[in-house]
Amino acid sequence: MEFKQWRCLVTFPINVGIPSANNDPADDQPLIRQSFSNINGYVQVDHTNPGLALGAGYHKQSTYTALLNKPYASAFGSNGAAYSKLVSGVSQLFFENNNLLETQITFANSINNPGYASIPGGLIIQWGSATASDLAIVTFPIVFPANLLSLVVAHSSTGSEATNAIVSAINKTTSQFTFRVNAASSASYSYIAVGN
Repeated sequence: MEFKQWRCLVTFPINVGIPSANNDPADDQPLIRQSFSNINGYVQVDHTNPGLALGAGYHKQSTYTALLNKPYASAFGSNGAAYSKLVSGVSQLFFENNNLLETQITFANSINNPGYASIPGGLIIQWGSATASDLAIVTFPIVFPANLLSLVVAHSSTGSEATNAIVSAINKTTSQFTFRVNAASSASYSYIAVGN
């Protein structure tokens, strides 16, 4: 199901001074009704219809107004909306500016072994495995653009060769590292690396 809906930005006047302390509520009823109507219209810009039904009042999209002196404002235009829609059966996040230019907001990933996932904010997590009895050079699925922040290695075999093995990571860079293993025979080892 797709909830994409583009709406123009509209100002909905709301009279916050009613009912007045000295007024008869009956005198203010038309103004109160108009304010409620305007609030209902305002809520429906980015939401499904309010009410008790399943999904009532949920966000259809989030509408944004560009702020001056923000570096991202010119990349998408002056105003826009973020929303989700199905792509190959998977809900994905999109942004559409006031020129109706649609851009998919993606975070690169490869859910394999080895694999990686990019997280909003620039953090990248990578993982994989290797088999070694001495040294094994392991190349990350992608190069960390700036830093390798942390790397953890562990044995993943279940036999005695892994139980008695000592494994460590040496020669670490943003693109690869070396498994150093002290084991009597070849065994499997896993890693998880975090960087940016």
